[in-house]
Amino acid sequence: MVDNFELIGNIIDQLSMEGIVFDLLIIQRKKDNPEHKSGKIIYRKLIHSKKSLLEREFLIKTLCEHYKARAYINLSPKSKEEITKKLCSKSLDDVLYTHNYSPERILGAAIGDTSGAKGIKLWVVDIDFIQKPDADSINMMLVEKVRSTINSCRPNGEKIYATIPTRHGIHFITFPFDVQEFNKADLDAGVKKDNPTLLYYPNSLENVSS
Repeated sequence: MVDNFELIGNIIDQLSMEGIVFDLLIIQRKKDNPEHKSGKIIYRKLIHSKKSLLEREFLIKTLCEHYKARAYINLSPKSKEEITKKLCSKSLDDVLYTHNYSPERILGAAIGDTSGAKGIKLWVVDIDFIQKPDADSINMMLVEKVRSTINSCRPNGEKIYATIPTRHGIHFITFPFDVQEFNKADLDAGVKKDNPTLLYYPNSLENVSS
C-alpha cells in the first residue's frame, strides 16, 4: 500500500487559491485487471483544497480497494472557470458535429486542454527503483543524479517542488525545465508533462501488480 493523502493534502494547501482545482482520478488499469480489455476511470473529482481531499479519503480508499484501482491526482492547478468554458465549447461541438454524447469524455478533454492556472505548471519526473535487496545505494545515486541534472537544466534555480513516493520508486514534482538538455544525460527517468502523481495504491493490488 502507498498512502500519500497527508503529503499531497499539504501540497494542495500550499498551491490552492480562489477558483483553482486539481484533477483527481481513480483508474482501474489493464495491467492490474487483466480481465479488462483496457483501463477505465471509475471516479473523477475536481478537488479545491486539502479539506475537500481528506473529506473523500474514505470513499477513495474504499473504491480503490474494492475495484483494485489506483488513485491519482494532477498537482498542476487549473482554473475552474477555464475548464467550464472549454466544457461548454466542447459540449456544443459534440451536439453540432461529432454526436458522441459522452459527458465523461468531454469533461476529460476539457480538463486536459486547460493549462496550469496563474502560470503555475508542474511536471512529473518518474523514477523506478531497481527491485533488489542490495540496490539501495544504486537507487539513491540515481535519485541524486536525476535531481542534480534537473537543477542544472535551464532555467537556473531549484526546480524540484516535491517528492512523492510510488510503489516502485518516486515522482519528482517539478517546475518546467529544458527537457532536451535533461535527455542528454540519458538517465533512467521519464519526464511527464501535465500528468498525475500517485495518491493511493491499495492493499488489494499488492499481490496482483508487478
